[in-house]
Amino acid sequence: MPNNVDLSKVIDKIHALETAPNGWVNPLTIEYVVMPISEMVNWRVKGTQHTFTIPLMRLHYLSEGNYAKHFEEVLYSFRQQYKDWETEGFKYEWTREYRDQFKNYIT
Repeated sequence: MPNNVDLSKVIDKIHALETAPNGWVNPLTIEYVVMPISEMVNWRVKGTQHTFTIPLMRLHYLSEGNYAKHFEEVLYSFRQQYKDWETEGFKYEWTREYRDQFKNYIT
């Protein structure tokens, strides 16, 4: 199911970067925030509500400081899952929620 985090509570701290993952409409803008107390990073494709979450320390470790690289890798895997759901006809309500959010971004 899509994980929707209300980023408006930290709206003044939203960062954005552009990236160009394969199989996505490019350029793609990623919005992300570091939640102050939990030190979790919440990020999403601009224009969608689904929020990916990763601990800040894990993001640093996996990305070696290159957040765009990490976001592209996650979006590549996510696109593969999305395409599987598409092949299956988005048969579950939760997959249809993803379809509705990402249909204009995944090629």
